[in-house]
Amino acid sequence: VNNGSYNYDLYVFGSGSIIFPSSMTNWYNNRKYIKEVITMIKKAAEFTPDYRENMRGGNGTIQITHFATPAELNDKGRMFSNITLAPGCSIGYHVHEADSELFYIMKGEALYNDNGTEITVKAGDTTVTPSGSGHSVRNDTNEPCEILALIVYA
Repeated sequence: VNNGSYNYDLYVFGSGSIIFPSSMTNWYNNRKYIKEVITMIKKAAEFTPDYRENMRGGNGTIQITHFATPAELNDKGRMFSNITLAPGCSIGYHVHEADSELFYIMKGEALYNDNGTEITVKAGDTTVTPSGSGHSVRNDTNEPCEILALIVYA
């Protein structure tokens, strides 16, 4: 690509592309590996909810909408998602061994089990389950509970 003043090299990968000034091409070509070029904006209409029955031994069907792939998290985590717990639904108790999970309660409230201690969490609250710790979450209310969840590697 030449705009009349400068030469540029255009690289196209799947659905993304990237332009480098020609002087940077050697730097780019000498990288150890090329990761997928990631689109920086994702529109709400692009997300498809996933439904999990009795997640981790919990009750009911949980709706999970994934916002990012592990590659988009620079392979530093495995989940950045919205979890919706309908009334009466739960995610069963489980221990995180090689990762940590953070919840931000966006809407509603739920009963959160923090290593055996149950605490009510409400919109605006954040929970952190470090590696080696366990947790569960249960919606005992009559309204949905929405949680932003992030799992990062320890």
